[in-house]
Order: sequence, then C-alpha cells, then structure tokens
Amino acid sequence: MAGTVGAIFNSALQLGSAVGIAVITSIQTSIDDDGSHTASPRLPTTKAEWTFAHRGRTAAYWFVFAVVVLETLAVLGFFRSHAIPSDKQREEEHGRERKGKVSDGSRTQDIEV
Repeated sequence: MAGTVGAIFNSALQLGSAVGIAVITSIQTSIDDDGSHTASPRLPTTKAEWTFAHRGRTAAYWFVFAVVVLETLAVLGFFRSHAIPSDKQREEEHGRERKGKVSDGSRTQDIEV
C-alpha cells in the first residue's frame, strides 16, 4: 500500500510540475508578447520601462501566489485533526479488539486473548 501511495504522490508531483511550468510560461509569453519580434530589444532604462518589461513575470508571480493561497485555504478547510485518534483512544480500541467472546451454546463468556 505504501508503494502505491508513493507512486501516486510522485506522479502527481511530476505532473503538477510539468503543467505548472507550462501554464506559467504561457502566461508570461502571452502578456509579454507585444507584437515586436526583434532579435535583441534594447535594455530598459527607466522605471516605467522596467515595469513594462517585467509585466509577464509579475502576472505569473500573482498567479502562483493565488494558487498557494487556494491551497492554503483547502488545507485549512479540509484538514481534520479529529480524524487522528489519541493514544488513549487507540489503547481502548486495542483492548476491545483483544477481548473476545466465547459461547458454548448455553452462555456467553468474555475471555482475554
């Protein structure tokens, strides 16, 4: 069972990385593509030019930030701490499992296994 869970986890990790990189690259390219396809554009010199030159990376950053916020909200919403039994609950359950019932037809008797 642990091997299956590990395989699913690694597959999800690899697929998520590949899809994430593709989506981020697509966002950057679609925003940065201004129609001019020069071999070597001149370097930006003013703050406005730098802001314009990095707008695709800024959009990709905010996309990743939004995904992380959604993941955090999902963990806070779906994580159930009460699903993990305490040590006392585990001991009580273990004691109930060890205690069995023996029946000889006329009466039922509790025995320790």
